[in-house]
Amino acid sequence: MQPWINLANFDPDVHHGFVYLITNLVNQRKYIGRKYSWTFDHNIRIPSNWENYWGSSPSLHKDIRRYGKDSFERVILIACDSRQKTDATEVAVLLALDVLHEILPDGTREFYNQVIRQPWPHRFAQVRGDGYKDFWQDFWEDDT
Repeated sequence: MQPWINLANFDPDVHHGFVYLITNLVNQRKYIGRKYSWTFDHNIRIPSNWENYWGSSPSLHKDIRRYGKDSFERVILIACDSRQKTDATEVAVLLALDVLHEILPDGTREFYNQVIRQPWPHRFAQVRGDGYKDFWQDFWEDDT
């Protein structure tokens, strides 16, 4: 199994999560996702399975079974210092790369991603505090 290529200096003891890219080295299709470092259960910190994680896309998993894990590269792109930033960063990357529309030269979709789950900033701002709202708005500020 291929280990993660850690471009972001991700440290699970420091960072709450990360945004990653999985690339199929056979056909160049890609998957963008996010993973949390840990969860909490009754105030007990439980490490996630991030080291062995391969995304949540059924079509990606189908190709992993077809080609084998050695035919894929997993890269940690961005380490995030909160769960909220992990969520917002994933959405920003998905939108920036236009994952729902990009096409490879052979006509197939470039990304395995089928949907973009958008964390609605007004709801999170109420639950998580104004810091999240400010962070989210940085992604959408109009430069004009």
